Parts: sequence; structure tokens; C-alpha cells
Amino acid sequence: MPEFLDLLAEQLEQDGIATGGQDLFISDYPEGAPDACTVIRLSGGTDEKDLPIQYQVIQIMTRDPGFQVAYERAFVIYRYLFGDTQAGKWLPRHNFKIGVTREAYVLTCSALQLPSDIGKDEAGRSEVSFNIRFVVRLS
Repeated sequence: MPEFLDLLAEQLEQDGIATGGQDLFISDYPEGAPDACTVIRLSGGTDEKDLPIQYQVIQIMTRDPGFQVAYERAFVIYRYLFGDTQAGKWLPRHNFKIGVTREAYVLTCSALQLPSDIGKDEAGRSEVSFNIRFVVRLS
């Protein structure tokens, strides 16, 4: 479901999290991408044979010359997608639409791990990554 990446990128841009083509990219860091940026890419998924849903796993990767900035950038997206704490309770996101030009309906999403240090890239920039699993209703 590669179009799901486009819808997710549109939603992140609309909500002021990142800007497509400037600091948000799909699938890979393009040549000339800034030091501080984010990539979203497919990490796996399956269709449910008996229900009109799809399980989609997305990897979010951020990079920055400084680890703390890369981590904070990843954690903003983590909280935005997975949920946040309010009044001492975790409030997961579920039953929401993503996309601007088209829409997908997310039944649930769950992070598979916290944003984690994956080391430095070839240019010495810190990279942070996490995976998030979406359950998406198919049209």
C-alpha cells in the first residue's frame, strides 16, 4: 500500500510536523537532503483475508548532526501517531482518518518500540528509528 505513505506524509505536513520535499521524504533520503530530516518507508504488512483491513508497518527514521535533536524529532512523530499522555493516562490514537487529497481510515495504530538510536550514518549524523503498525480499513 505505497499510497499509504503519501497519505501519511500529507497528514504530517498538514498538521505542521514536517514539510514534504524539504525535511520529510518517502522511502529514502534523496541526494542533497538536509542534515536534519525524516524518512517514512514501508517496513512490512499483510492483508486480512476475511476482513476489509490491512496491517501496514511503517518505519520512521530521523537524522540530525546531534542525537538529541534526532531523538526529539522522532518522538514528536511517535506521540503524534501513537498517542500521548494526558492527566497521567496514556491515550492511544484510534479511529482516525489520514490524508489530504485522498483518505485512509486508521482503525488502530501501535508503536512496535520506542524511538531508538540506530547509530550514525556515513556522514556522521545521528539516526533514530521506530516502527509503527497501522490497522487500516480498506475501501
